[in-house]
Parts: sequence; C-alpha cells; structure tokens
Amino acid sequence: MAREVYAGPLHKCGGKVKSWKKRWMVLKDDHTFSYYKDAAKPPLGVISLMDSSFSAREGSALDTAWPKHTKMENTLVIVTTSRIYYMWAESPEEASDWRTHLTSAREKMLQEHQYTNRLLHNNRTQSDGSALRMQATQEPSNHALKYRPKEAVTIGNASPQSVHGKFNPNAKNPKWYQKKDRRQPTKRFG
Repeated sequence: MAREVYAGPLHKCGGKVKSWKKRWMVLKDDHTFSYYKDAAKPPLGVISLMDSSFSAREGSALDTAWPKHTKMENTLVIVTTSRIYYMWAESPEEASDWRTHLTSAREKMLQEHQYTNRLLHNNRTQSDGSALRMQATQEPSNHALKYRPKEAVTIGNASPQSVHGKFNPNAKNPKWYQKKDRRQPTKRFG
C-alpha cells in the first residue's frame, strides 16, 4: 500500500469543461499524484510521475484563463505527455510547497530507476562473462533472415515491372496500375 507523501487542497481546471473546482490532491510514494472530489471516494484522476515528459512549474499569464483574483506565484502547471494540468493554491507558499514536493519526488524516482538499471546491468554482465558468451554464440534468428533486403536481380526474360513480386517504381507503370479518372460529370444549375 502506497503511503501519502504530501496532501492538500488545490483548485484544478477541468479537462473538457474549463471550470475551476477545488480538489483534494495527494502525492504518494508510488510515484502517483491523485486528485479527489471527496477523500473517502476513489480518485477522479491519477497523474503518474513516471511520465517521460512530467514537469511541474509556476504558471504564466499566457498559459490559460486563470481566475482574475489568482496571482501567478500561486499557480502550478503540470505537464505530461497526454495533458497539461492547470492548478492554483490559496497562497504562494502552498504552491511553492507543491512544486518542491512534486519535483523532488520526480528526481527521487529517477534516481531509484537509475540505481535499479545499474543493478540489472551488473547482474547481466557477470564476472565470469557467461551471459556475454551466450549472446555471442547465439545464431541469427529467422526474423533477421526473413527481412533482409533482397538484391534486385533480373533473371532471363523477367519483367522489369516487378522485382521479387513487388512493384518497381523505376519501371514504366503498367496499364492496370495507372489511375483511372473516376470523376462524375458535374451538373450545373442555371
């Protein structure tokens, strides 16, 4: 079970209907940032910190139609590959705390993944080199042989129209391949 790292209220702009709703936000140690209408119910949405383009920053006046009373230092913009989330807090300190917690959780997650990648790499390349020897002695798979590019060779009276059963763009187009004019005559209204 993932435990909460940081939680609190934020005002979030809707995805389809651009209205501002107050939501309870929860940052968890399983690298997720969830938002709730009611903390007792399941989350309305979950934002993954593992997203390749995840970033949390302060908003600017050009980002979206912020409420008139909102100061830019109170804003928070979260960018993911699928969506941009616009949020604002009641105070600049709250917004700054959210940005700090989100970016530090993201950096911690990246460090953990780099560490596990190093462990996996070290386990793959054992000291006796058996894993490397096994890869070097493996024969090429049928997949590699099947999709190897074929040489363009014309044998005897073979047609230059097709090389290995495929259309040759350098040869003249055969009649059956030429596009037909299928347009219908237009009726003019006079």
